[in-house]
Amino acid sequence: REEWFGVIALGLIMTGASTACLFLAAKSIPAGLVAILTNTMPIFVAVLAPFMLSERITARTAVGLVVGLGGTVIVAWRAIEGNVRPLGIVYGLGGAAATALGGLLYRRFPLPRLDRTMLVASQLLGWVLGCVFIYASLFGTGSALYGHSAQAAIFGLVWFASGAGLLAVLRALWK
Repeated sequence: REEWFGVIALGLIMTGASTACLFLAAKSIPAGLVAILTNTMPIFVAVLAPFMLSERITARTAVGLVVGLGGTVIVAWRAIEGNVRPLGIVYGLGGAAATALGGLLYRRFPLPRLDRTMLVASQLLGWVLGCVFIYASLFGTGSALYGHSAQAAIFGLVWFASGAGLLAVLRALWK
């Protein structure tokens, strides 16, 4: 049961929150800027690791953080064109932070009895089922709020999770 709690938590944080933030960012800011912001994940890992894993920030790490953050700001600043919504930037950074948090949680609370492929497939399947349930509960079929784009996104997530599940089964059979 502890492992399923971990799978669900990782699925919601690492897969769910990061993917949701990525899609929301993509609706608000240019794709190039989304790519820049989501690739700030290592910066979030370096900042959060001392608190979650009791890792020390060395002088070398601090210099790397400053250079990485400075470079990101310079590149992102140039990528910002007229109609960028600040909330899109927050979503992009939120996706990177969620991915970093999920990775750190996995290191802090490993799930040793689960095969890694099965773990990823379970995360994806749990996230997809959660999305379908939330979407159906809140918006119903064909909601005017999200319309066809949400239905396409749900279909894409189900398709992706099904592929991941199939991969996990095939890998388990191959052993």
